[in-house]
Amino acid sequence: MNTRTKRVLFWAPKILCILFAAFASLFALDVFDLGMGFGKTMFALLMHLIPVFGIIIVLIIAWRWEEVWS
Repeated sequence: MNTRTKRVLFWAPKILCILFAAFASLFALDVFDLGMGFGKTMFALLMHLIPVFGIIIVLIIAWRWEEVWS
């Protein structure tokens, strides 16, 4: 396997994880259309972003300790 292929295989999962987290966070934006007050809207936004926080935690673990996944 050449160097370029190794580099692509190294970075592709990390970039895809970041893109997936960004895509999943777009679904949380629907809370601003509900017409609630500021506090309730922020709480609803936090609840909608819990899966994204999980994705980011997995990404941080995979990025920091690569030997865990190999």
